Amino acid sequence: VTEKVNMERNLEVTKGNYDRLFKNLHDGVIVFNFNTWEVLDCNDAFVNIYGSADFNNLSLLEVLPEKSNFLPDVNVREEFENIIQDIRNGKKLKFTTVLLDSLKTEKLIDVSVIPTNHEDDTSYVIMKDISKVYMNSIDRKQKTAIYEKLISESSEGIDIIEYSLLSDIKKSDFNLKTYTKNVNPSKVIVRNDLMTKYLNGSKSSMTTLDDITSFLTPIQPDNSTAAQKAESIILDTLNKRRSSQVLRVDNGIQYYDFKLKQNVISENQKLYIIRHLVDITEKLKSEKIIENQIADLNVSNKELQKYIDSNLQLENFAYIASHDLKAPIRSVISFMQLLRKNIINKVDEKDLKFIDIVLAASTNMQVLIDDLLDYSRINTQAIVFEQVDVNKLLKFLLRDLITTIEESGATIEVDNMPVIYADESRLRQVFQNLITNGIKFMDKNGTKPVMKIE
Repeated sequence: VTEKVNMERNLEVTKGNYDRLFKNLHDGVIVFNFNTWEVLDCNDAFVNIYGSADFNNLSLLEVLPEKSNFLPDVNVREEFENIIQDIRNGKKLKFTTVLLDSLKTEKLIDVSVIPTNHEDDTSYVIMKDISKVYMNSIDRKQKTAIYEKLISESSEGIDIIEYSLLSDIKKSDFNLKTYTKNVNPSKVIVRNDLMTKYLNGSKSSMTTLDDITSFLTPIQPDNSTAAQKAESIILDTLNKRRSSQVLRVDNGIQYYDFKLKQNVISENQKLYIIRHLVDITEKLKSEKIIENQIADLNVSNKELQKYIDSNLQLENFAYIASHDLKAPIRSVISFMQLLRKNIINKVDEKDLKFIDIVLAASTNMQVLIDDLLDYSRINTQAIVFEQVDVNKLLKFLLRDLITTIEESGATIEVDNMPVIYADESRLRQVFQNLITNGIKFMDKNGTKPVMKIE
């Protein structure tokens, strides 16, 4: 009797352990009769999956969709009917299917079927809802595909290196030469075609002093050596976890300038270097051209400033000289007018003509001095437009130039000229320059100049 009691007690303990295990499993479990299509028992996890405790008397059509977004190429019902036959034959099965919960929401389920020892088609059905895992997996795959596309088609050279630190080296014993050879087993995780091209087809991780130094030209854009530049990159990587450098490399045909940017990230107790390499050769050449052009422009500006300063000095000299000459010429004109008035009855017509010529020439000089003053102010004085009678202007101008015209024997014919809207002083200067230049640069063989103004 004692043995029987012990056996019953053990059975009770075992049953209790089974019940606790059954009820507390994270996966949904049902005891299902595939012959009567009846749920004999279930745990709370299954109720959570289905969304209700009312699931008896449900048909296959109510819990299994024909088509599913999870398995678009599978007829879920037909596949399950084939599985039921294997279950009735006592086979243990594991498969993935789609279940409609009480709200008719599709759930992707991993199913394990274990037949009981009974001969009534009863089995344990263990279910695990993998909908979120599946969706997360799809999301990760889509993101991965996008990232791979971005890296592959990027206008920059990109690679990702799994970087292994030499953890057995104490900081106090740290020596940069430790990283001279490939003693740290870094490996390339991703490298796009452009980065491969920039690295001249190398499959190396390019993380050691030797590799980086061999990749660079002996002298770098900042005048450092290749070895110094390589050390700087490695120290930035180890200490700052980031680096930004301008590099110069030589592929045997020509040199290229690159902008290197790299960041170090930690993931699952590993370090990853994400590197970007951008070709800035043409950019730096353009900047150099612009720099040279700016330098040339500065030189031109200095020369222009010298010219402006010189021109200002000339204008100041013209102003001072013309201003100082006005007083003497006024005196000459005044005294000649007094002289003519006093001797008008004492001399003949010929002597009076001489006096008139002196007065005219003096007046002409006064006009020239005034024009010289006007010239000195030409850059600061506004143009004054007014009605100008060109006939009258030419009449007074030819009278002022009478001595020059008679000495040269020049003939000047003037048609009837209009009244125009102009700056009289500047227009007079134009005609005076044309006439005097025509006389000055006449043919040296004795031909007298003939001018016609029309």
